[in-house]
Amino acid sequence: MSATAVTADVADALTEIGVHYGRRASHEPDGEGGALIVIQGVELPVSWGRKIAPLHFVIPFNFPATPPYPYYLPQDVQPPPPWHQALQPIEWRGESMIQVSLRNANWNAAKDSIVGCVMQVSAWLRSQ
Repeated sequence: MSATAVTADVADALTEIGVHYGRRASHEPDGEGGALIVIQGVELPVSWGRKIAPLHFVIPFNFPATPPYPYYLPQDVQPPPPWHQALQPIEWRGESMIQVSLRNANWNAAKDSIVGCVMQVSAWLRSQ
């Protein structure tokens, strides 16, 4: 990754993700100063048809002023009906995905972290 491909704050977030998730995490610049992230092996409820799935999201160019939102799961993840209002099937980056619309309304750029964001989404998914 070149230093000009992502902003300094996004590069710091990528380092944090790498330290916490190791080889489970991959990324690529999004062309706007942010980065597309995939974290493999995120646990799902047993009732969703598979135990684990990759979680996709974008760290925006203006991170940490703006936290990641939304998150995405592969379309073959099948939550049982009725679906929670935070889950919607969509097309994203040319793929059928399930959008996970969870926004951290209490985000505080001075104290919250990128790993904290992912952990909150992961905890929410497991609790469904």
